[in-house]
Amino acid sequence: MTAYVQNSLFLIGTALLVVLVFMSVFIIVDQIRLSHRQGVPRHEFVENFRQNNIPPEISSTVYDHYKSLAVSKKFGLSPEDSYEAVLHMVHDDIDDDAEFLVGKLGMVMPIEPILREWPTEIKTIKDMIMWLDWIRQHQPTNSSIHQNA
Repeated sequence: MTAYVQNSLFLIGTALLVVLVFMSVFIIVDQIRLSHRQGVPRHEFVENFRQNNIPPEISSTVYDHYKSLAVSKKFGLSPEDSYEAVLHMVHDDIDDDAEFLVGKLGMVMPIEPILREWPTEIKTIKDMIMWLDWIRQHQPTNSSIHQNA
């Protein structure tokens, strides 16, 4: 192996190590940040939505999903938490989560023309829960969560 190839491999390895260290530090700092978030207890979170006639299955599933993303048990979730500011999620991440949550709730994603009827962008946890409830109302009649509110 020539000295040039050895130096190139060394530089590539070093660059990969630096990237991995940087990503690890970012993840650790973000988890520490999340552990200091004050939210509401799960029962309060679910009750808040139950008072608005949203099935507890929806709000509890959303709460549990986002709570599981944080390593710290101290992480608190609030309905008004922003995807962008609190969870550092962008549009594609939110779309992926929406599809995951629809499936987790035993629902099916409506066809595109129906989806376009939803009037607002999902920016907060509350928006996601309201959207999931709207999706519930647009399910085929044999869906397990359909009209169980």
